[in-house]
Amino acid sequence: MGTIIGSSLFALVMLWVAMDRIIPLFQSVGKAAARVRGDLYGSRNSDGYAEVARWKIHPLSDHMVKEIASAEGLRYVRDSTRYGSRYMQFFDHPQSRKKASGRA
Repeated sequence: MGTIIGSSLFALVMLWVAMDRIIPLFQSVGKAAARVRGDLYGSRNSDGYAEVARWKIHPLSDHMVKEIASAEGLRYVRDSTRYGSRYMQFFDHPQSRKKASGRA
């Protein structure tokens, strides 16, 4: 009985991970752009850094993501790798926010 429950739980987790990687391959450009904006705001830490996983932004190119981040007042810093995934890191600089809002 324990083997059946354990095997079922393992299969569900593997299905969840696979779907998390496959669904972005079929998303629209608008949905990918919204996801980038959500990741930029959702992943921002107290130091002002935000990051976007590259596998989540499939139809968008790196340049498009940098343009979206720039429009939101973020500056591209570098690429990084964590847990086998590549991330683009951005920095929320207070001066760039003032320029983006037109108060500078």
